[in-house]
Amino acid sequence: MTDLDSQTLLAVATVIGAVGTLVTAVAGLVWSVRRKAE
Repeated sequence: MTDLDSQTLLAVATVIGAVGTLVTAVAGLVWSVRRKAE
């Protein structure tokens, strides 16, 4: 049970990290495009 919990926690942490990285990349791209447009 502990192994399953730690695996689930690791999977959730990985997904959150991936989503955070993606959001940061998209936000940076949008900011860059807006800066060029001005």
